[in-house]
Amino acid sequence: MTFTNLRPYTIALISAALAMACSASSNGPSEPSGSGGGGNGGDKNAVMPGTICQRVAEIQCAAEAQCCTNPGRDAATCTAAQKNVCSETLSLDDAAANPIAAFDAAKAKAALDQFESLATKCDTSISAFALGTSGFRTIAVGTVAPGGACDPASSSNKLAATAAALASCTGPATNACLPAMTGGWKCAPRSDAGGPCFTDANCKEGLACDNPNLRYDGTCKARKPAGADCMEGTTECSSFACKDGKCVDQTKDTAYCLAQ
Repeated sequence: MTFTNLRPYTIALISAALAMACSASSNGPSEPSGSGGGGNGGDKNAVMPGTICQRVAEIQCAAEAQCCTNPGRDAATCTAAQKNVCSETLSLDDAAANPIAAFDAAKAKAALDQFESLATKCDTSISAFALGTSGFRTIAVGTVAPGGACDPASSSNKLAATAAALASCTGPATNACLPAMTGGWKCAPRSDAGGPCFTDANCKEGLACDNPNLRYDGTCKARKPAGADCMEGTTECSSFACKDGKCVDQTKDTAYCLAQ
């Protein structure tokens, strides 16, 4: 699955945060901190399933307008595009609404508050935060105990069902749903380097899942240094920035120019 214009932290939101680490689509604007967003005590970050994608798009796109040297579009265009990818292509709101994932509104607000705070400051550590154990992974607390089955339920929206299943394990800081080609998905401990994975959520901190096509034979590997070969839309670089097929240092433009 590859989606044009997704930054690693958007990927995290889908694939690691709701527990599935997907691919890339544009980052969107967020309203600046003084306009009543969650970062300054407002309640715009108090989202529920059905409003997550809208708020994420607002935060991302405000950041694009503020932090990117040449966004190439206005905030409204960015927001519409980002929300569409999040809600229609990736079905994030539908996945969050699935009871198996156990969406936690308080933790979602806390994650969005910090996400907005970093975006407002054009902080280049935003991807690392979103992909980490204190970022978007906390939105889903899960309902399936370690060792339990986490296979997707039958649904007309297979992507949403799969995303919810991937986010269904309790203790997401140490445990994640590990899919198998023949079924029998299990909530398993996160892997060391060389261990099996489907998404980054299956790997311990500092590792990425080498599985760009989201198959069932991924391997956890150390993230790559600047100059190493990489695929755009993946999280394989230690900087979380891949440009023109190479890992590069994270800058405001690599982090926030979402349409490039």
